[in-house]
Amino acid sequence: QTGSMFFVPTIDFLDDPPPLPADELETSSLPTVYHGSLPIGSLKGQSR
Repeated sequence: QTGSMFFVPTIDFLDDPPPLPADELETSSLPTVYHGSLPIGSLKGQSR
């Protein structure tokens, strides 16, 4: 035994794969704004 196990999809799955999920970023109408820093919190007490 080598300890290797592989997932092999069924032939039905390979012939007719499920549709890919829609990309939510493309539907967003909000512009992306970069302020030069990561919005991970603020030590100044400012809220975004």
